[in-house]
Amino acid sequence: MNLTGGGLATRRMEWPAAGLATHLQVVERNLARESATDLLAAVESGSCSRAVLPWVPLLAGGDEAAVAERWKRAAEAEPDARRRADYAGLARVFASAAGRKDFWKTQLEGWNVTESSVVNEWIAEGEAKGRAAGLAAGLAEGRVEGRVEGRVTALLDILTDRFDPLPADVVAAVRAATDETRLRAWTTAAAKAATLDDFRRAAGV
Repeated sequence: MNLTGGGLATRRMEWPAAGLATHLQVVERNLARESATDLLAAVESGSCSRAVLPWVPLLAGGDEAAVAERWKRAAEAEPDARRRADYAGLARVFASAAGRKDFWKTQLEGWNVTESSVVNEWIAEGEAKGRAAGLAAGLAEGRVEGRVEGRVTALLDILTDRFDPLPADVVAAVRAATDETRLRAWTTAAAKAATLDDFRRAAGV
């Protein structure tokens, strides 16, 4: 299965002199060529699980407003709040891979992703990157401040991934932060915020 673009894994190799040939036939599905409206119709009819909703941004027509509206109605029918949040979080991840990050970020503004396991993974990843970068900086420079620098790097990575391009004042405020506890709280806020303004309010930036 190819999430973006198209694949061609089928291969045929021949050795005429020896009268030999090998053929590898691969069954492929290229999501970029599949119809978003057809998939949503299957979800709406109940013939397909709502678990496939995060793939919609990858499909043909996945950048259309009407498709996004149908997606939201289908996702809102999910009774489990955490799953609804996961659908939104994963849809944004796949939208970024398909070059549709800005479109889906706008469409999903206001969705509550606080309890999303995807968001929790972002937070954990940010913490891990912060620890790794801090350790590297500390070993290289022999300074305790390395941990803080690592958290600054991790926080800027998360903010850039979610809200690129970042305003200069936000970047400056993050780089100027020296309190590790505050940076940890800001990392959590960055992962949970639906918009950059939400992060600003939570962080007081």
